[in-house]
Amino acid sequence: MPKKSNTKSNNKVVVRSTSTSRESSMDDIANFFRKYGGAIIGAIIAIIILATRFYELILWILFICLGLFLGNYVQHNKELVKDKLKEFIDRM
Repeated sequence: MPKKSNTKSNNKVVVRSTSTSRESSMDDIANFFRKYGGAIIGAIIAIIILATRFYELILWILFICLGLFLGNYVQHNKELVKDKLKEFIDRM
């Protein structure tokens, strides 16, 4: 907290800052966490997912969702898919 000095110059009170290095380092740490907080949280979550092998479940869910999407697409676009497959087979 700044201390007020009793020294007056031109009828104004001079305020001197007594900031210590500890306060400035705490400000630096707070600024660091404000700037990189999202990245730190993301890294911690990634470490937890890798440590618990939760990523295998996530991959299974992604493959299932991909299969659902492809099946739905093929069902609703049969003619387009049939034509694309014919072109692909003819090229081979």
